[in-house]
Amino acid sequence: LRLHLLGTAPAPHLDDNFVQRVAADRSGVRRAIMQEASTRGENPVEAWRNTEKAIEIDATLRECRSQGIMAAYYCCDVSDFSDVETTIRGIRQQVGPINGVIHGAGAGQDARFDRKRPDKVDKCLKAKIDGSLALMQATKHDPLECFVAFGSISGRFGANGHTDYSLANDMM
Repeated sequence: LRLHLLGTAPAPHLDDNFVQRVAADRSGVRRAIMQEASTRGENPVEAWRNTEKAIEIDATLRECRSQGIMAAYYCCDVSDFSDVETTIRGIRQQVGPINGVIHGAGAGQDARFDRKRPDKVDKCLKAKIDGSLALMQATKHDPLECFVAFGSISGRFGANGHTDYSLANDMM
């Protein structure tokens, strides 16, 4: 089994020592990263959020490898058709045709309808809808055995603060 994971976060490059430090004292590592970011005049919450994403991606890749699954991660915005096409073309050149797609991208921020930020609504819709279309377009000539898209029950029944997320899931 080979997995090619696409996400908007940069590909992580975490060494084993850092991974061990996180496992031993996650809160201490968090404090240190936030303090360093603050010292540099950067947003400490954003610095930790970015590090946490890298930790999560790295942990997923390590777990896949421990289960005998070949997994690779690519920084790619699935709502950007040309970015998806370029990434899929590169994967195809490395390993051959794509046999299946699992689309789980999503973005959402709960808020009352009158407080929804247009940029956040746009990001939410693009992740689900444009992401689906871009992946379909990029793999239309591959011998796909499956194309799975993960939605939410809120696409059918709605939820408080999920107007855009519900719409994106229903349209997907």
